[in-house]
Amino acid sequence: MERKLLLKVVSILFYVLLGLSVVFAFVFYSKEGMADLIIKWTYILAAIATVSVIAISLTGMFRSKKSIISSLIVLGIVAVLIGVSYSLSSDIMPTFFGVEEYNLTGPKLKFIDTTLFVTYILSAVAALGLIFSEVRGALK
Repeated sequence: MERKLLLKVVSILFYVLLGLSVVFAFVFYSKEGMADLIIKWTYILAAIATVSVIAISLTGMFRSKKSIISSLIVLGIVAVLIGVSYSLSSDIMPTFFGVEEYNLTGPKLKFIDTTLFVTYILSAVAALGLIFSEVRGALK
């Protein structure tokens, strides 16, 4: 019974948010200068989505001992990935025309480099995973 009530509340909340979004869309297209309202509404929807995802993930994580262990393993792998990417990154200022306009500092450059290395590593892992699964499927 409790699950049915929760689903009903979530469904009603979904339709209320959808209705408000439609109203804001009509207001946006009918009046000028309403972009700030739409941007704020987008932030509100993004915050609701973020909180919902975190809450659902946490409740799913604490359901069993096995899920807690697997979640901690994934968090450890992510921490190692970020640590390796941080150690590979550099804070040396690039030299190209117009670099002064970007106001780059050492910490900003280190963060950008770390983010790029994380992206490169995850892209390589995804590509290797695709190749591996295709080869394994072909061999079966």
